[in-house]
Amino acid sequence: MNRTIDTYTHPNVSGEFFLFLLRQILRVRKLFRKDIPVKEGRSDEVSKKYLSFLAAKGNGGAACVLCIKEAERDNNAFTYWSIVKNDFPYDLIAERHDLLVSKRCFGEESGMSEQERDELVRIKNDILPGRDEYDIILENFPKGRSVPTHYHLHLIKCRRNFLSLL
Repeated sequence: MNRTIDTYTHPNVSGEFFLFLLRQILRVRKLFRKDIPVKEGRSDEVSKKYLSFLAAKGNGGAACVLCIKEAERDNNAFTYWSIVKNDFPYDLIAERHDLLVSKRCFGEESGMSEQERDELVRIKNDILPGRDEYDIILENFPKGRSVPTHYHLHLIKCRRNFLSLL
């Protein structure tokens, strides 16, 4: 399953170049470590966990996993959004991989209220860039979302060795 990235930020890198580098790193890793399957920037251990989640979801076994993470949310940080730990991080490239999740469940950006949209823009443009916690914001196209019913963005702090390649 290919993931497509339609938005992310990094001060010195274009989206196309970032994707090119990520694909090259994963190709090289696969060439030298044929014993470890490469799945979208995830280690074998995380890939197995993620594939199990997808299989359970396909059998009707998963409610909205992002709604279930309510207890983990930092509800005081923002009014309409929370930052939660990603259970299936891109751990081959990320030292930290969290999700910016809407507190209300909706699947598409068009489902946001004006207040949710305003706060999201403020978080993306004013709050997150001032912190050293993340390097990149990723948003999958609808066809690549494993949780399409709950709008969220991926917040990634790249591993130091990965960023040096950029």
